[in-house]
Amino acid sequence: MIFLDKKIYSAAPKKEKDLNFETNRDKRQKVYNSSRWQKLRLYYLYSNPICEYCGRAGAAHVHHRKSFIHGGNINNELAYDEDNLQ
Repeated sequence: MIFLDKKIYSAAPKKEKDLNFETNRDKRQKVYNSSRWQKLRLYYLYSNPICEYCGRAGAAHVHHRKSFIHGGNINNELAYDEDNLQ
């Protein structure tokens, strides 16, 4: 165990889901850094000014309903599908 700021942190290994998240970070960023995603994101925010997650006006974030990475591969249909956004 590691003690920092009077809190106890376990040195237990990361869960498999956490490791997959880290492993696929570069693949997700490839999508999020694309001009196609940036255009879709702006269009979606303009078309949906109310955040579907919290219900507040002035939505600033766009999330995918379903992950667009499966088995380490990018599924472009899900990545750029407007119906898969919230």
